[in-house]
Amino acid sequence: MRRSVFVMIGLLLLAGCGPAGHGGGVVSGTITYKNQPVNGATLLLYPAAGGDIYTPIPVGQDGAFSTADVPPGDYKVVVQPSTGTNGMPPPPEGLPADQAANMKAQYDKMKTTPTIAFPDKYKPAPEGQPQTSPLTCTIKGGSQTLKLELSD
Repeated sequence: MRRSVFVMIGLLLLAGCGPAGHGGGVVSGTITYKNQPVNGATLLLYPAAGGDIYTPIPVGQDGAFSTADVPPGDYKVVVQPSTGTNGMPPPPEGLPADQAANMKAQYDKMKTTPTIAFPDKYKPAPEGQPQTSPLTCTIKGGSQTLKLELSD
């Protein structure tokens, strides 16, 4: 009997230690400026009530983004542009031609173009300055799709 009580208490304690689940939202969508995708940028979500930034959200070359477990609430959206990349260095010399061509093709897939130009008001503010982005969103529990449009 005494042993059963200890086992039950242990099971109750373990049940309380499991993942609580954030109840956060699963967010996906697109970001555009003048009907062009804002490619290769990073979205920064700042809680409207203040506090730490939510994990940066990468934006693909097509302007699409997706993330999970965003705590529900109102956010100011700041857009960090990318300078783009040139892929990787050329393949090492001495590789057979077919392997070198394959490696070059893989490197070319990793190339990204710089983010299109968009108004500075959406970009991160200098250190110690308030964020000026007028772009906001409200995140709810569950899945949602956002269509973010930057304007002049």
